[in-house]
Amino acid sequence: MAVVVPSRDHSATTLAPVALIIDRSSSTEDIREIINLSTKKLIQQLKDEMVLKGAVRLLVVTYGKTFETLVDFKPLEEVSENDLMIAQSHGATDTGKALLYTMNRLDEMKGVWKSEGKDYFQPIVFLLTDGYPDAGVGATQEEINLVEESYQSAANMIKQKESANRSERQKIVFVAAGLQRKNGASANMEKLRQLTSYPDRILCVSEDCQGMQNIDSFFILLKKTTINQGTDIQDIMGDILDE
Repeated sequence: MAVVVPSRDHSATTLAPVALIIDRSSSTEDIREIINLSTKKLIQQLKDEMVLKGAVRLLVVTYGKTFETLVDFKPLEEVSENDLMIAQSHGATDTGKALLYTMNRLDEMKGVWKSEGKDYFQPIVFLLTDGYPDAGVGATQEEINLVEESYQSAANMIKQKESANRSERQKIVFVAAGLQRKNGASANMEKLRQLTSYPDRILCVSEDCQGMQNIDSFFILLKKTTINQGTDIQDIMGDILDE
């Protein structure tokens, strides 16, 4: 179904929720610089999208064993990418828990906007990780099971939102970058692809992975596979929610 594109005047008041989920667990120690650079460039790329000017409300969540909200739906223009840099990697990798929190928080915020009569696009969720959900060294079998269960629950929720009213619009657009250092440990792309029904939105960022150089290449490929299919960036966010 073709997306109905709002006029420029209308889109300026239509909110665009964007969530960025950043892995800061111990397994990312050797790629922390790559993650920080990717975060910085991704925010810069979003700021450069003219159609998003004044519209994006940014949610930023970092996670290891637990998660932390760094930015809670602030206007994109008020967020300094330098404030999102991770100084240290530590802890286990409960990706599922962070994803579940993020999606629930997005639903809460959409409910607030709806009650206030505000228009908004469907959310875009970016995940930056090496793709290895892990309970950590010395974890008990119960802890391992909980991490695996939260990951599966997150995958089920993402796929459900992706397929909701598929003939009309998706409830979420989920995109992930599997980050890896050249000649380092490979990003677990197979595990990342389990999160979504759209494997072409799970992209590897590395000098030696599918010819990709950096986050700029990731964003360009993202635009080719999602944003630029149809009507600029509105197409990735879907129709304005009106239910």
